[in-house]
Amino acid sequence: MARSKEIAPHVGRYSRSQVAAKRGLYKGRWRQRWEENLKTRWEMKKQGRSVDNRGYQPKCTVLGAMMGVGGISFSTVATSSDIRLFSSIGKKTGTAPAKTESPAHTEKTVGGKGNGEKRLVPTNKASKYYPAEDVKKPKVSRKTVGKTALRASITPGTVLILLAGRFAGKRVVYLKQLDSGLLLVSGPFKINGVPLRRVSQAYVIATSTKVDISGVSVPETVNDAYFTKSKVAKGSKEGEFFGEGKEKKVFPEEKKSEQKSVDAALIASIKKVDNLAKYLKASWGLSKGDRFHELKF
Repeated sequence: MARSKEIAPHVGRYSRSQVAAKRGLYKGRWRQRWEENLKTRWEMKKQGRSVDNRGYQPKCTVLGAMMGVGGISFSTVATSSDIRLFSSIGKKTGTAPAKTESPAHTEKTVGGKGNGEKRLVPTNKASKYYPAEDVKKPKVSRKTVGKTALRASITPGTVLILLAGRFAGKRVVYLKQLDSGLLLVSGPFKINGVPLRRVSQAYVIATSTKVDISGVSVPETVNDAYFTKSKVAKGSKEGEFFGEGKEKKVFPEEKKSEQKSVDAALIASIKKVDNLAKYLKASWGLSKGDRFHELKF
């Protein structure tokens, strides 16, 4: 906070607006106002009158006498006016052009002797169709979709138990989280038949078993677009009637090679731990008398 001794001795501290004026932040009438206040304060100081930071004699109260005449220069009340005035600097204050209102009806000439030659036509034509029932317009959502938060128990290399889908009950290894928030997992395919797959964390159980996947590198091509299915044109009804069979889908060779490269590194780290391959191969399920809330995974 700047001292007034730099310009005039025996004068109190500057307010925020005065400090800004001294540094050249305020120009024009702000500089002029600051200089006038400084002169007024200096003259009042010579006369032996008490002055505050705004250049006039304040009311003396008990609290003011205790805290110093003039009050606190950096209080919320004192600074709010300066901030509000400073924010208006440089803003254009020109008046907006007046809007011309179009008339409700326009006069048009009409041909024919018995038509009156002129007719008033509405400027904005009304709709010819009105729904019998009120149709509610859906509200526009302005929420930004952020990345799905991952559970603390799910970390890279955690063995998960799938609870839904084609591979329900299978144990898989968690690799990473995709941009959509889904989890990328692998069986591996050679051990339990589960390929690279996307699953939701709402349908998995995280176990305490971990697999070291520091040597596993997932290709950048394995993302959400990797799992999109290509659209196939629908066949004609005549072909279905005559029993024309559907073309057999061929699994792409690129996806096969990516699956093998990921599984090769996974299997190498799984083999280092005894009975881990058997654990991943065995399916999970509940038996009669099992208390689910007491199970430890």
